[in-house]
Amino acid sequence: MPGMDGFEASREIRRVYDASAVPIVALTAHAHVEDIEKCRQAGMAHHIGKPINANNLLKTLSQVLGTAPGSGNEMAEKSDGVPSYLDIDGTIDRLGLDRSIYLGLLRTYKGKFSDAHAHLDGLIKAGDIETAASYAHNVKGVSGNIGADTLSRAAANVEAVLKSGNVPDGDLVDKFGAANAGTLQAIETEIQPVQQDTASGAPAGSVDAVTFKAGYDTLAGALDRSSFDARDIAADVVSSLNGAYSSEAGKLLDAIESLDFATAKRRLEILAAMIEIDAKT
Repeated sequence: MPGMDGFEASREIRRVYDASAVPIVALTAHAHVEDIEKCRQAGMAHHIGKPINANNLLKTLSQVLGTAPGSGNEMAEKSDGVPSYLDIDGTIDRLGLDRSIYLGLLRTYKGKFSDAHAHLDGLIKAGDIETAASYAHNVKGVSGNIGADTLSRAAANVEAVLKSGNVPDGDLVDKFGAANAGTLQAIETEIQPVQQDTASGAPAGSVDAVTFKAGYDTLAGALDRSSFDARDIAADVVSSLNGAYSSEAGKLLDAIESLDFATAKRRLEILAAMIEIDAKT
């Protein structure tokens, strides 16, 4: 509305009505943990990210209207107070992934961040605040991508303190550690009964890793700038796959054709993760 953004409007509404009388749902392309927290602080009870996922939209509206039980797209813990460490179905639905591919992403997280608590704590105790902030930022982003929202929020809290030039207290770092431990346990529960099926990526040939890596960096930069050059760069990146991962590559190209650069960036990251997973098997 003129002269007032959604945050200010929400705060003004909350001066008169509480959340039970007038529930507020945020609808925005800003979907990072800090953005969701900002919505919460302004008085919004729910968050729906763009591009809109129809299932999430209907679940959230059903919950707001009281027509159906369930978690919807809440920005909170489970009703029993226990943190939900991994939103598996929601993340698969949001990213449009096959379950086998998603499980591969979980394996990658486990391999890279199983010692995240000790590593972050060591950086902080060594006084390397800048590197610690960067590491917390990395964990925040990667955990958010796999649906580990509790961990992503904990990492965001640590990052915020570090970026202000201060040292987070032990309790904050311990909460990060507990969230990572819970996430790793949730991951282990999911992947333990399932043998990795690398055929899900449908590799048709050997990926030109050097060309892909160079193209990845260039394409990621173009997508961050919402550059129309992304189309030509993506064609070279896909060519380096030599026919492998055709399904995910197609989704990447489709997103770029639709000028949905944020989705294209996520598709590129997923594609890179799949290639790394298969390279290790």
